[in-house]
Amino acid sequence: TSDDTYAALTVPDIACTNLDDGDEAGVSVTRRPGGLVTSEAGESGSLRVVLTSAPTHPVTVQVESSAVGEGTVQPAQMVFTAATWHRVQRAVVTGLDDGVWN
Repeated sequence: TSDDTYAALTVPDIACTNLDDGDEAGVSVTRRPGGLVTSEAGESGSLRVVLTSAPTHPVTVQVESSAVGEGTVQPAQMVFTAATWHRVQRAVVTGLDDGVWN
């Protein structure tokens, strides 16, 4: 991103900087109560992502699986702008059959 307030952010450890309007920069990621559960049969779940304040430039949030053989995540990135920062975007996590009994 070219927005200096967001460029240094790392999720889930979020560094916050006060913007001119007093809001703190941040990324909120939530899931259904009870957790996000997928299966090797292709069951999926979703995450809800939203910024906590309006950015001054577009902010891109990268979304990826830490175990690509176990599941995929779509979309791979989400872009938030000053006009869309408060609108929830969803990432869908889908389980994959890796051929390993676990």
